[in-house]
Amino acid sequence: MFKITRKHNLTDHVFRMDIEAPAIADRAQPGHYVDVRVNPDHSALTLPVVDCDRNLGTVSVVHRAQDLPSVQLSMLVEGDEVFEVRGPMGAPCTFPDVGKVILAAEDLGVASLFCRARTYRERGAYTICILGFENKSEVFWEDVFGAVSDELYVCTRDGSYGVNGGIATPMRAVCETYGDVERVVVMASLAQMRKAAKTAAEYDIPVVVSFDAIRPPIGSPSIFDVPDWSQEAFEFAKAPEIDAGDVDFDKLLAKEKAFFRISEDAANA
Repeated sequence: MFKITRKHNLTDHVFRMDIEAPAIADRAQPGHYVDVRVNPDHSALTLPVVDCDRNLGTVSVVHRAQDLPSVQLSMLVEGDEVFEVRGPMGAPCTFPDVGKVILAAEDLGVASLFCRARTYRERGAYTICILGFENKSEVFWEDVFGAVSDELYVCTRDGSYGVNGGIATPMRAVCETYGDVERVVVMASLAQMRKAAKTAAEYDIPVVVSFDAIRPPIGSPSIFDVPDWSQEAFEFAKAPEIDAGDVDFDKLLAKEKAFFRISEDAANA
């Protein structure tokens, strides 16, 4: 059993949890994942490690209450225990030496972006962070990113706070302002990652993407369930970051649309 040392809600549906797991905390790096199982009767949640404290021996995860295992996890409080934590899994991110980097993320991807932004800042990069949310009530960690960003932009898709629109809008403005951005990191919806990748490509800036923001409820169809090349190359638990040029966004978006239609038809049946 693994003790929860800290738990608090970031929004009405998104929560952060610190779990005591010294062996994992000692080895975890940005890009790693853990499997968290609330009890032996339910499926494990595969979640990105958003932070770790090696002195306290804890790993931190951020998730949304959206299915039975995640709702059960969200109901636990400090002092409670989870049945199992396995990891770290996957591979760590690489951090090339760059002078200026743009890091952009939406929704749950924002949580995974934090440790990347902090690492780039610690390595001396000029760090420009762009955070995207659906609306003002969903915004979290603006103050946290303020401490690790040289420039910070927050945008909402409904225009209720910050920049109006998706993450590609402020990204284009930043690319136009600076001619020396050397790397772009994006973790968002497929549509926004494709748009951001095209924007960066116009300025000849290398782009890597991560699928951390795409977390379908357990039991729902997913683009990662299809047994073809996309699963081996892009399943988010296996690849922390992928060159955007290697991603067939059109193909993945078509699959996403098909899966959404299947889910909608099943709900209406």
